[in-house]
Amino acid sequence: MEICACHGETAPWLPSLNGCGFDDLERQVRDYHATSFGNGNFGNDNPPVCAQENIRAAFKATGYRIILEGGSVSSSVSPGGGLAITLNWKNIGLAPTYEKWDVVFELKNSNGVTSWSGISQFSPGAKGSSLALLPSSVATSSNDQFTLPSTIAKGIMTLNVIIKDHNRIQSDLCLWLYEGRNADGSYTLKNILVTESGTIPPTDTIPPADSIPPTDSIPPTDSLPSTDTIPPTDSIPPVNDCSATTATISHTPNCNNQGFDLILESAEGAGPL
Repeated sequence: MEICACHGETAPWLPSLNGCGFDDLERQVRDYHATSFGNGNFGNDNPPVCAQENIRAAFKATGYRIILEGGSVSSSVSPGGGLAITLNWKNIGLAPTYEKWDVVFELKNSNGVTSWSGISQFSPGAKGSSLALLPSSVATSSNDQFTLPSTIAKGIMTLNVIIKDHNRIQSDLCLWLYEGRNADGSYTLKNILVTESGTIPPTDTIPPADSIPPTDSIPPTDSLPSTDTIPPTDSIPPVNDCSATTATISHTPNCNNQGFDLILESAEGAGPL
């Protein structure tokens, strides 16, 4: 059995069932699951506005519409370790894609340089023994397991997916209504941390409480210098015991209230006297 795309072209006039040209064109495209039809042969260089809208609606209905409906990816990986990627694909168009495509995953460093790439086992088009992704309301999951090289650099990497023509002739496939297409045709899936196995560092490393030094190191009390150095007082000689000392004192005669002199007649005991 051979499988091929359904292509066509419009009639060279303004066929109408309800009063406006090509008003049945979209229904026919959907009935025959058309991949495309010719952009011309409309029978009029300037068809009415309603006919132009009918042609646009029919164009929008043709072909495939590949979308991604989520998935799961490893949050962190290690050099030489595994990278698991699961994606949910769906074709919400009318027909499959009849080209061969390679779904390529890329890990890029902070400078945008590709550090690793791998090709998925899944393809939206027929490839090998796999059939093309047919229109369906149910998503098809792809599950890929890769082994990263042991030489891959550590750090934060950006995981992108890009759908390339198998023969690298056509342009990269665009996902339908998927925002965030990068300039190189890829789509960013997630940022991944590449680190040593089992050594993902915590946000902040907090030392044990008994190893945290105090805010101010307080010296022992006996090593604190005094605020003001107080000099010693003058040396006070010992006090002599004079309780057993006796002295005999006399004076010269006093005449008319004049001064007189004291005279030590005799003394016994400790001095000075």
